[in-house]
Amino acid sequence: MAWLNFARPFLSAVIILPFVVLFQPKVLKPTKKDLFDYAVIGLLLAFAIYGFNSAVLLAPVAVVMFVGGISPLLVFVLSYLFLSEKATWQELLAAIIVLIGLAIMNPFEPTISAGFFMALLSFLFYSAVIVYIRKEEKGHGVGMVFWFLLFASVFLFPFALLSEPSNSHYSWGVMACVGLLNALAYVLQCFALRYINADAYAVINNIIGPLTALLFGTVFLSQVLLPNQLIGGAVILSSLYFLRKDFSA
Repeated sequence: MAWLNFARPFLSAVIILPFVVLFQPKVLKPTKKDLFDYAVIGLLLAFAIYGFNSAVLLAPVAVVMFVGGISPLLVFVLSYLFLSEKATWQELLAAIIVLIGLAIMNPFEPTISAGFFMALLSFLFYSAVIVYIRKEEKGHGVGMVFWFLLFASVFLFPFALLSEPSNSHYSWGVMACVGLLNALAYVLQCFALRYINADAYAVINNIIGPLTALLFGTVFLSQVLLPNQLIGGAVILSSLYFLRKDFSA
């Protein structure tokens, strides 16, 4: 797992690098302030990656993705604390609905509790990444993503060294595929954010992600969710109705 944690951002950064050279070469000469910000974001991203990969080993993938529905709530809280942004009544109502959904899923269920709380920590760090980017007014370009991933891999590499690759359940081929898919997702995200705003993207991501995880988890991993987990996940998804924004950029 330690090698997968490292390989995911590192191979993604390597794959993204040609796009950076072609379209955003100036980003390869960052200022000291930019490097500091990239390092902070990379550290937060490293914690998020470690937490997420650990969570999917401890709970069904769909449960982990449903927990991701709490991300908007976490972003609101962190934005209030660090950006002095006030939440609207729609956001507060959505937050209450998310908490109800999480309660229905019963996070203290022994079969999912460890994965559930690892997922919470993971999405907390992901939310911190979003808020930090907004605070420092960083963009969504491929060049920025390259630096985030590169620093994340630097922070995760020492843990990979402590783990023997031969003892890993994941071949280098699998890790390369994960890196490729991860890089593709980041590149598509950057292009998507040119045409729709971040709020619209978050809503789409928080709907498609859990549903896709539910499909693939059932078909390929034979993971079957309990009725309360499905109901709780549906309640969490319903909260996105109150977070919808104008989909114009």
